[in-house]
Amino acid sequence: KRYHSKQGIRPLEGVPIAIKDEINLKNYPTTHGTTFLGKLNGTSVNDCIIVQRLKSAGAIIVGKTNMHELGVGTTGFNWTDTGMARNPHN
Repeated sequence: KRYHSKQGIRPLEGVPIAIKDEINLKNYPTTHGTTFLGKLNGTSVNDCIIVQRLKSAGAIIVGKTNMHELGVGTTGFNWTDTGMARNPHN
């Protein structure tokens, strides 16, 4: 819409971006790759400043990515209910 209406194109206009599960995204739970933190924290009521800036730069937020439990591992193996953190290129 912005392109056809001759409005300025933002730096990340139309770029799809997924948010890591340790960053708050409105209407999504932030679980940090665990089962208990998602239940404890519940659903985020607002976006983190990082997400706000991405959106204002024109990025399209497509959802959240899974991560190693609490982000303390390098293997991507996550044995909780959230499942494995996978690489979309493999």
